[in-house]
Amino acid sequence: MKKVKYIALILVLALGLIGGAYAAWTDTLTIAASVETGELDHSWWIAGHFPTKASYEKGDAWHYVNVVPYTWSNWYESDELTIEMGNMYPEASVVLYPRIYNTGSVPSKVNAVTVTRTGGSPTLFDNIEVKYAAVHNKAGGGTQIVVHGTNWMPLNELADHMTNNLKTYSQTPHDTFVLNPDEYLAFDENSIHFRVAPGAGNETQEKEVTFKIAIEWTQAIP
Repeated sequence: MKKVKYIALILVLALGLIGGAYAAWTDTLTIAASVETGELDHSWWIAGHFPTKASYEKGDAWHYVNVVPYTWSNWYESDELTIEMGNMYPEASVVLYPRIYNTGSVPSKVNAVTVTRTGGSPTLFDNIEVKYAAVHNKAGGGTQIVVHGTNWMPLNELADHMTNNLKTYSQTPHDTFVLNPDEYLAFDENSIHFRVAPGAGNETQEKEVTFKIAIEWTQAIP
């Protein structure tokens, strides 16, 4: 009897040693993932029926605004909107109806606006004034007034004004940011206006200036 018990004990110990030689059962869960980025992109849109030279009469003199390049049958779409204003004089003003269209796939917001004189007369640049209004057209329907029609301001103040007033504005894909057509606001002739300041002196005659207004966008975090 003692011999049998001894053998049984040896077998138990052996099985214990064998069990320790093999790994425990396992089960693994995995996540198979991929990351694809979207696109941050915007375009200026302006109606193709905008006249090649929109003329304005004041007394016996004419001045005009021209969109370059000009298209008649479709919407003009570009990252850069080039306009020409000609035969201008004190109090002569022009108006445009551009839209900023979110052509990308991610929501966006205005990060900064800059206005830079790129050439020509600094004196004339200092005598250009602007006023504007802004409306948010939502792709799914609905309209939000972002900036009510402003008073005339010096062009060199436009950057700070637009940055401060538009930086909380968020635009989802396919939304449009309208510098403002008159069906939304009774604001003079609406949209964005430029003029030569009423007090511009003789030193601004027969001068030319070029400038760039840049609106920088960044992604909007929900």
